Amino acid sequence: MALRLFRCCLTSVCLSSTTLNTQLLRRSTSLIVNSVTAGNTQLEASSNNHSKMEDTVDTTTMNAIIYTLNKPKMIRKPIPTLKRNGGHILVRIHAAGVNPVDAKNLYGDKLPNGICQQFVKYSVRSSCPGFDFSGVVQQIPPNAAEEFPYRVGDKVYGTAPPFVGTFCEYQIIPLDQVQHMPSSLTYVEAAALPLTGLTCLQSLGFLASRSANNNDDTSNNQHLLVIGASGGTGHFAIQLAKRYLCVNRVVGICSTSNLKWVKETLGADCAIDYKDEQWREDIKKEVEAFGPFTCVLDTVFSNQSKDQSEGYGAFLRSESSGDSKKLLDGIYLLLGGTFSSWFAAGLKRTFGINLFRKGNELFWVRFPQSSGELDILRKAVDENNIKPFIHEILPFTEESVSSAFDALKSRRVRGKIVLSLVPE
Repeated sequence: MALRLFRCCLTSVCLSSTTLNTQLLRRSTSLIVNSVTAGNTQLEASSNNHSKMEDTVDTTTMNAIIYTLNKPKMIRKPIPTLKRNGGHILVRIHAAGVNPVDAKNLYGDKLPNGICQQFVKYSVRSSCPGFDFSGVVQQIPPNAAEEFPYRVGDKVYGTAPPFVGTFCEYQIIPLDQVQHMPSSLTYVEAAALPLTGLTCLQSLGFLASRSANNNDDTSNNQHLLVIGASGGTGHFAIQLAKRYLCVNRVVGICSTSNLKWVKETLGADCAIDYKDEQWREDIKKEVEAFGPFTCVLDTVFSNQSKDQSEGYGAFLRSESSGDSKKLLDGIYLLLGGTFSSWFAAGLKRTFGINLFRKGNELFWVRFPQSSGELDILRKAVDENNIKPFIHEILPFTEESVSSAFDALKSRRVRGKIVLSLVPE
């Protein structure tokens, strides 16, 4: 059309006949005006269509990861609706921490291997993985009182209840499992903190009261051994014990490649290489020099045979040092174990019935009513230069979640893996 108009105008300029020239010019002008008018009409229609598309963007659904019988899957699902009661808030999740419990289908680490694991996969299918999160308050209850602790836009972190999940863009979080985010941390760092931090604070908190009550002569008895010192829980336990709980001496067991990091970055007084055949002798020398351990935190032991092969517990309970000192004069805390141990832990946590023998216990972290402890962690982090170490930040995709699960199962993760849902 444009080429035809151009040729028509050019012809009209070159014609010698004035009358013909005038007619052609009128015709050309009319065609140009009509063409421009039609073009403007099309542009306006296109603009209106685009505006309508923007108005119809889906704001009622979100991306979420769910368990399947095979690999994790990304789906679209409705954004959860906040109820009128004042016990929850709606959070726009910015980052979600990935933990071994997520990779093991919530409770696969608590049941025997074999057919039970197939039952676990079947029972959790279609539920959303994840406990840890950080994000922004998107909505508070419509009838919230003036003294309600959160406002829209507040930065928060915490945990979601089991089967609720945090590998999603929005989630409803109970008030007793959320707290204002540490100001010194990024969203990614804050999302790595809740489960790990609560585990360490709840299991080792008794050491703080000992340190506070002991005088200078007896405080040397505070002697903590962390097995799995470079892992997600172990690396935070060392920092919390040294910089907040004021434990006098902290020793970490880790691989050769992590020895320097555990001592110089995390602050352990001593790091022992479990790959060295002499690790048992190194522990004995430590006890000879500084006395028996008052607490052992074993973050490695689980219901899988490869995690039981080193036999740390049996060695520390039965052996003695060269001068006949007991290696352990206190409690041996496990964070994993066999089905019978988890059953005993459940009885103790639910009914207060203690079936564990003295000095040995499987610890089970508690999420309900943990808001106060999350506040303690917030202050401990902001005031004592404590930080969760981020092994890897992954985008929010199916492939990333599968990759994170595989990495955690390999036992070769230093610190924590975090999914980033909203890039910082």
